Amino acid sequence: MSIAALDPWKNVTDPQDVASTVLGSIGNQDLQIMDRPASTRDVRSRLVETLADHDVVLILDNCEHVLDAAAKLAEFLLGRCPWLKILATSREPLGIVGESLCPVLPLATPEPGAADRAVLNTPAVRLFIDRAAMVRPGFAVTAANTAAVTEICRRLDGLPLAIELAAARLRNLTVEAVTARLNNRFRLLSGGNRTAMARHRTLRAVVAWSWELLTDSEQTLIERLSVFPGGATAETAEAVCAGGAVLPEDAVGDLLMSLADKSLLVVVEPPPRPRHSPTSRLRSLSRTRTARFGPVRGTRSSSGSRTRHPTSRRR
Repeated sequence: MSIAALDPWKNVTDPQDVASTVLGSIGNQDLQIMDRPASTRDVRSRLVETLADHDVVLILDNCEHVLDAAAKLAEFLLGRCPWLKILATSREPLGIVGESLCPVLPLATPEPGAADRAVLNTPAVRLFIDRAAMVRPGFAVTAANTAAVTEICRRLDGLPLAIELAAARLRNLTVEAVTARLNNRFRLLSGGNRTAMARHRTLRAVVAWSWELLTDSEQTLIERLSVFPGGATAETAEAVCAGGAVLPEDAVGDLLMSLADKSLLVVVEPPPRPRHSPTSRLRSLSRTRTARFGPVRGTRSSSGSRTRHPTSRRR
């Protein structure tokens, strides 16, 4: 099995570097001693020569920031290497023929009204207990703190990094104090692993990374959806959130699907129609941006008039 790490930590930010990174990861270092850079076509041909006769799994890890280049390379190699299998990890699908999706969902959180035993068996709570015990030996979920631990895991959407950062705060805070500070989660959930990539050290860095990879239209739609506490149906989003050249009404449906594919929208399906809502961490980022930049472009009401929703603007 070969692994190609397509990550800014490995200096892979230019799509043109994707093929050469993969070639280097499987042990072919010829490119490093050539007098002149090889063209992308030359590199891809060498990859085919190297992989065509081997039963191998190639892992393209963290490739969302070079998604188009990774998708084109994967399709090129799969069409010429009959035994090759590719496992790609990314925030969204590659979008090529023959791709099978395996969503990595957040950790399950306790159901409302769950019994204490059920709470303890929930993956999100188990992770919180494990990480909390590292900074506060002997930590345990008790009748006195069950509600607070449950609220932490739910309000953090079962996101493993956020749960780990919250548990680390037990060095100097009680569980109840951590819960009380979740309204300012970006300030609370900081100070992660020093050796991790910068975007994996704090919740703000993780969310900012996802935000910067969005198009202007996607960012605008999330900002406008954030004013709906319970989410919005597709019809409401098209009628109210659309407006301006950056977000025409006929683009809203596709953008909702794109954001859901990236796990940035939660789709709740109560009757009669599904509702779309930004994840709590993106909603928090949107509110932070609103507080910093102030209200901007109004959305429209369903009748077409301007509303005064406090959506934020980018600078």
